[in-house]
Amino acid sequence: MTEHPLIRAVEQGSTKDRATLLANVRRLADEAGLAVALRALFRQQVRSGFVLFDPGAGGEHRVLEDEVDDARFVVQWNPERRLRLDHDILMERGIVCPTDVPLINPDARGVPCYLCRHNIEHQNPAEVLLGLELGSIPFYLGANFAPIGAHHFTVMSAEHEPQRYQRGLLEAALDLIDRTNGEFRVLYNGRAGASIEAHLHLHATTTELPVEAATSDDHIELSKVALRRPAYPTPLWLLESASAAALIETGDEMLRRWHALDPEHHSENLLITRTAGEYRLFIYPRDRRRRTAPGRRGALASFELSGLIAIPRVEDRAVFESVRAADMRALIGGVAPERDLDWP
Repeated sequence: MTEHPLIRAVEQGSTKDRATLLANVRRLADEAGLAVALRALFRQQVRSGFVLFDPGAGGEHRVLEDEVDDARFVVQWNPERRLRLDHDILMERGIVCPTDVPLINPDARGVPCYLCRHNIEHQNPAEVLLGLELGSIPFYLGANFAPIGAHHFTVMSAEHEPQRYQRGLLEAALDLIDRTNGEFRVLYNGRAGASIEAHLHLHATTTELPVEAATSDDHIELSKVALRRPAYPTPLWLLESASAAALIETGDEMLRRWHALDPEHHSENLLITRTAGEYRLFIYPRDRRRRTAPGRRGALASFELSGLIAIPRVEDRAVFESVRAADMRALIGGVAPERDLDWP
């Protein structure tokens, strides 16, 4: 099959000529599909240097099979990801630049929001944002400059609003999945795993996550939705349906019930996929008092709960080489909430 000529035009496009680049991205999406356009845009962001490293270039990883829960985990050696915390390197590579333009929406420490379009345009000159309305919410998609998965995009709300679950997030996720023909899966980090809680956002990637192999023969049929409880180190609810509307209705009702049990502390991580015409929603009930597990520095989020753990610290190389499935099971199980959602 002949490659669409606009793919190369996007991949080789100049960030300085943003208008032409985005026009080519949109035309490519119209003619070859949004998934093709997003993959090409991500390649452009790697080539231009905004993305710190190429997650599609291979790299080291280990696959660990857990016989206890019949689960699979992947440990990823990702030392380049630590560079996201090195401001000098980010300045040197042009990922962040000084600006005299006042930035907006500072946090409690006075740091302007990293996900607001205004701030990105003035302090991240190499980043290219693609505006899309997903469901009923306007978003901007930008390549994640320190990716965990291939073609890893941050999907940022156009409005600066808190990272709080709403039904529209499920609608947006399924819209993006449909418009990429199921090639992208979408993740959501609730208040127990999001690194930026002040600005509503999702993540999208083409990388298949280990938990996607999970299933259970036992299930309950609920209005066009199959509800499964795979064996897993932390409570996991898996909803499957050929109907996006039915999946949204049941998933939203479950999440609202979970929040109502403890509005202050209850949150969630979500993974949404589509395979062979069937939508799947993975719900991990979370408690804000258990953001991280013993031995883990940062909070566990959707990638980690879905079985993909990135190890970025050079001094943790021995951990990467020696970690076992039992260690991964304990890590993920370490953030399990004290109570579970009672359903139906």
